Amino acid sequence: MSESPRRISKIVLEINMPAGLTSEQRKKLEKAAHTCPVHHSLLPEIEKDIRFIYS
Repeated sequence: MSESPRRISKIVLEINMPAGLTSEQRKKLEKAAHTCPVHHSLLPEIEKDIRFIYS
């Protein structure tokens, strides 16, 4: 949260991925996360930190 004006400045998203994915499946899922409409609807000033956690 930024101080002035008070608003969201950063979103951290952790996505727990299932075990056993191929590298091709990982690439497709990560691309889907980075290109989703909600991701692009957020203001460009908002830092978006997407973390993929693989088992």
